[in-house]
Formats: sequence, C-alpha cells, structure tokens
Amino acid sequence: MADKLHFEFQQIINDYDAIPEFLENYKELSIIEFNYYTVNNLSLFLVHEDIDFDNIEEVLNKFEFTLPSIKRIFAKPIIHLKEDDEVLPVENVRLINNSTINHIATHSELWDDYDERGIKPLKLLTRTYQDNYSIYENILFAKTVDFMLQYLHKHMRILKNLMYSCKIIEFNLLEKINHWDYFLALGKLHIGYVRDFGKYYTRAKDIYLRMSLISDSLTARLKRNVYRLNHKKTGNIQLHNSNILHMQKDYHRVYLLYKNYKKSNDNEIEITKPMMEKFFQNYFSYLIIITIFSILHFNFTCDEHKKFSLDSLNMDFEFKDWKLHTALSKNKKGIFITVTKDSTYKIVIVPSNNKNLNFAADEIVYVTPFMEQKKYEYISISDVESFRRIQRIIQRAMILSDSKFDTCLFCGEKLNRISLDDEPNEYVCNSCRTHIMEKKCELTNEKYYITSIYDYKIDNEAYDDPSSIYHYRNITNVTKNGEFICPKCGKVH
Repeated sequence: MADKLHFEFQQIINDYDAIPEFLENYKELSIIEFNYYTVNNLSLFLVHEDIDFDNIEEVLNKFEFTLPSIKRIFAKPIIHLKEDDEVLPVENVRLINNSTINHIATHSELWDDYDERGIKPLKLLTRTYQDNYSIYENILFAKTVDFMLQYLHKHMRILKNLMYSCKIIEFNLLEKINHWDYFLALGKLHIGYVRDFGKYYTRAKDIYLRMSLISDSLTARLKRNVYRLNHKKTGNIQLHNSNILHMQKDYHRVYLLYKNYKKSNDNEIEITKPMMEKFFQNYFSYLIIITIFSILHFNFTCDEHKKFSLDSLNMDFEFKDWKLHTALSKNKKGIFITVTKDSTYKIVIVPSNNKNLNFAADEIVYVTPFMEQKKYEYISISDVESFRRIQRIIQRAMILSDSKFDTCLFCGEKLNRISLDDEPNEYVCNSCRTHIMEKKCELTNEKYYITSIYDYKIDNEAYDDPSSIYHYRNITNVTKNGEFICPKCGKVH
C-alpha cells in the first residue's frame, strides 16, 4: 500500500465497524423501518469528533517553531562536493592538471590534429565537481517535510469536513439548484453526526488556517533540489545524531522534530491482509445501505410496507415511466442498479479492491473510501456528499435508458425541446432548470449526453470535487473549470 494510502487507512480503519452489526440486526425490514433505523440506530455520515484540539495545537506549535529553520535549509542546504574525472569536449573543460597531459598524450583517438608545435585535442580529461545533496542529514530533512505534509493534509481534511458539517445550510430553493429531497437527506445524515459540535467551529477554523499557511510554505518549495532528490529515498532511516544534526542549529531543530514524530509513530497500527479484507467487507455493507438511502432521496418510491432483505437487495422502485431494480451480484461483491424506460441500462457499483472481477453490465463504476484514489468514485462515510455521487450514477442510467426525453428525470415535470430540427437534441425543464444536450465525440463519432443546470453561472469558489460545480447534476465528469469531459475519449471538445 502506498504511503499516502496507508496513512489515510490508519485514520478510517474503524469508521465502518458499526455497519455489519446493523445488517445483522435488521436482515429484513420495510422502507418505513429502514428510514427510522438509519436515522436513529446508525450513522451514515461521521466526522472524527474525538479530535484532540490541544494535541493538534501542540504539534502545530512545534511545526511553526521549526518552519523558519526548514525555510533556511530549503534556501541554503548543506551539501558535499562530489569529484569525478570525465573526458569532455575542449570547450567544456575548465580545469586541467598533470593527469590531463598524461591522458591526452596516450590517447591519440582524442586528437583533432598535431604538428611540430604540439597537439590540437578534441577532448580532454578533466576533474568535475558536482553538488551532492543526498547526504544523511538532507534525507532526514526530506522525510521530515513528508511527515509534516501528511499530518497537515490528514487533519485539514478532517477539519474541513467538520466545518462543512457545522456551517448553516443555504437553501437555494428559488434558484432551483438542489433536489427537493436534498435538504431532507442532509438533515437525516446530520442527526447521526451532530453532538453539539458548533462550539468548536471557530477553533477548528483557526487551526485550519494555521495548517494552510504551513502547508503552502512547504508546498511552494518542494521543487528545490534538497527535497526533490531525497524524498523518494525508500525505507525508514536509522536515526542518529550526526555532527551536523548536533552542531548546526537549523538541522538540529529538524532532527528534534523528526525524533518526536518517530516516537509518536511507534504505536502505529500494522496493516495486515485480514484487516484489509474485513475493512472492505464493512465498506461494502455501507455501500448497500447508502445506495438504498440515495435512491429513496431521489424521486424513486416503492411499497413502504413490503419487507426486503439487505442480504440480497432484491428491490423494485419506480418514478414516472422509469423502473429501477437493485440486486447484489452472486458473489456479493457488486451492487447492480438496473434502470428501464424506453430501454434498459444496467450499472454495477464495485469497491475498488474488486476491480479484477468481471461483471455483466453496461457500465462498471468503481468506488473507493480513500480520497487518494482519484481515478475512482469517492464514496465514503466521512463525506456528506457521497449519496449525491450515487444519485449522479442513477441519473446517468436514467438518461441512457431514455429516448423520448418527455419527462424531467430531476423533478418529473415536462421537458421542452429547445433545439431546431436539424440540430442535436437539446432539452430544458422550466421547473427545475435541468439541461440535457446530445453531443458527438469528435474522435470516435459516438453519441453521448451531458446534463447540467440551464443558464447556470459558475462561481469562483475552489472545488475539491469538480462535479460539485453543478451540484452533482452532471452525468459526465467535468474539469475544475466546469468544462465537460467526453466519456468516449476522455477529452474536452
């Protein structure tokens, strides 16, 4: 497991432990019971509330105390000169000695010409001096910077989730941006989370700002040679106090910080294969529950009193002319979502650890609980928007099973065609501003659809997840600037 992934796993290893017990206690239940128990007996969203603010601030104080020394080392590190003898073209030679004369006298192949006055050489042996950054003290320095960035990014993510969860929800009802069930879903998720945490909001915000400043200071200097040439050195280095680490003030501060880190890191959990297998079993159980939660909060309904089994997930839903069926794969490794309207489109949701398995479906969506795995869909108990990412998958299946485009998938009202007969199909819902456009890939000539919010102006806010630009109403991926990425070739047309 990569270092960054290992670091994140340490934090979330116990987040999903309560899910299997819920499935064991409620093997069969109705929709009414499901809604009640997921609100009262289970948390589908959590932030690590046991944050030790005093400990974090103590660590930040050490970081800030050491940061000036780190900046000075970045600017002017201690290096060793490495001597080498090289044969170079004459125009590149800056130093000659007796070895140069002896070498050219015995290597006629390096001569350009000669006469009674002497030899005209093509190349000469010379001594070169190169800066050697890879000394023990600089490797230790790079390891220290790495651990600081890991610590900062980990806790910044926790605090960011915390602050997002504490802030007041903005009701954009008049702008017709969010689904009417969105705020109901948020309320249910937060019931499982809120523990009078609002009083810590200001403190969390101040700590996040301090972390950002330290992180920015380090990140801006990562291309310097003292870090760039040393941070990929693998393995743990044996910690010992060399003369430089002992005598030079800046390096000594770095040594003390790394020593403190090693001491606190000795109790780190060793991740074993059985531990990973259990974790992903729990994660898959979470996917089962959050999938049903997402469907129920996006238009679809079913018989509220009919019992269903979470062990098979064999359920039928409907909304207008759409039919949706869910089921677990035979090997219990994937969740099938089959949507039918004018045609049938089947999607299977699969955890990223099962990416080598085969599934019979129109589309396979790999999901992950790790933020570091950017190429997969991020569905996590620690991200409140996870249910909307699943709803985005459902919207894609609804679009790709439709050919008439007479009903809005978002609100159920009538869709209006706004394109001319000789133009690609384009539809708008006057009620919720859903915008559907037919496109053709310029490379493969295949047809595809994009969805967004009609006449929507993108703000200048920085988004961690580009899909949140359109409030997860886009069925295709978008860039950080809001440009739509073609699903056929992966490029922007």
